[in-house]
Amino acid sequence: MKAKIMGMVTLRNDFHGTSARVKPTDGLYLSPRQVTRARDKLCGVSECVCSGRLGTRGPQEVLIEPRWGDWSEGAVVCQEKED
Repeated sequence: MKAKIMGMVTLRNDFHGTSARVKPTDGLYLSPRQVTRARDKLCGVSECVCSGRLGTRGPQEVLIEPRWGDWSEGAVVCQEKED
């Protein structure tokens, strides 16, 4: 279930031990530029296969999906709703 995120979100890559803090616009979206900056900070090694397109690896505090199925369009930040 998607819910708006208030404030900053920390993304992590546990292989490199890096993290990046982002603030979703409208509490839900990451712009293409934010996706690129986060990926570069989490894993800036061009040939590395430690993570997916966003650069995250390991447990995350939120679920992140590509916007409209394409990372070049940005991302949607979803907070898993607890029942």
